[in-house]
Amino acid sequence: KNMGKHNHQLISKGGLSVAVPGELKGYDYVWKKYSKLPWQKLIQPSISMLRAGVKVDDSLSIALNKWKKDILNEPTLRSLFTNNGKILKKGHVYRNQKLANTFEIISLNGPDIFYTNFSDIIEKEIHEKYGCLSKFDLMSYTVTHENPSKMQFGKTKVLLSSAPSSGPLLGFILNIFKGFNFSLKDIKENPVKVYHCLIETFKFSFAHRTNLSDPKFNKNIKNYVRQLLSEEYANKIRARIDSNKIHNVSYYGHIKCNRLKSGTTHLVVIDKFKNVVSVTSTINGYFGA
Repeated sequence: KNMGKHNHQLISKGGLSVAVPGELKGYDYVWKKYSKLPWQKLIQPSISMLRAGVKVDDSLSIALNKWKKDILNEPTLRSLFTNNGKILKKGHVYRNQKLANTFEIISLNGPDIFYTNFSDIIEKEIHEKYGCLSKFDLMSYTVTHENPSKMQFGKTKVLLSSAPSSGPLLGFILNIFKGFNFSLKDIKENPVKVYHCLIETFKFSFAHRTNLSDPKFNKNIKNYVRQLLSEEYANKIRARIDSNKIHNVSYYGHIKCNRLKSGTTHLVVIDKFKNVVSVTSTINGYFGA
């Protein structure tokens, strides 16, 4: 719980920073609930790509060079992203046959095999890096289905991901911004004012972001989310936005802003029937722990 309090590196690098990889369980849950395609058909494109190879693009090339030292010092990453001891460059091709083999097994047997048959080797490798993840953690992992937060935006009902994600903040932004009653004409004729007000709204939202936490561990968060999504609170914050000036950081609330070292992968897929799937995924750092 408090392992990163005195050494922040412990929660970002090394065995102790590794949590249960729940993404496969999540995909399996959604697939069983909504999907029509066979599981194998969903996994096969990834297997084919890993075997055929993937070209290093601009983004990966930048990341490889940024984390060059770590990659060269880590055997698994070094075997993937180097050639003759040198970091791969843009346009080079890398393959991952071991991951392809793992995906092959998962495609044939389902994702549960990852949490059972692979648990011994996962536990062993993490413990070798002084981590504490156990077989029990892997085998007892379950998916939680959270109900979305809801709000009205004009005639549209908006469904938002729940805390601790930033869904409530999106609702907060929409509630503030709709009160400005900007039209398409305003955007064309006075874009500076429109975007100034939007940016000011973002600043207040970012300040509130630091107060979000998991409702499972903080019972007060439900009330906080309710406040964020209330129009009364949006009106109060909107009244503090001046269309002609900006303020000192403290004016917007408690903002703690660290330089971005890593982030998330976000994917949105829409099919011909207008069904939408939105997925946010992360391994914390560019190349995990």
